[in-house]
Amino acid sequence: MNVPPARAADASGLLTTTLQLCQVIGVAVFGSLFLTLAAHRVHAASAHAIATTMGSLAGVLALAAIGGLFLARAAKRPAATAS
Repeated sequence: MNVPPARAADASGLLTTTLQLCQVIGVAVFGSLFLTLAAHRVHAASAHAIATTMGSLAGVLALAAIGGLFLARAAKRPAATAS
């Protein structure tokens, strides 16, 4: 992505804030999922909880990788020039 030098500081702050917000949301969502599943009083509840949480996390990461692949391919395409 091309950002004009005058807007570089704004873009840097926006990127950093977005990354931190996504990290906080991820910890909250997957932490809540784990704690909810681990709260059940059954045999090996924590093992089931960690397996389910890690499986869900792997699914989200796979979707993000596929989305990143599409974005990378779109960024490699030359932009159409207006004549």
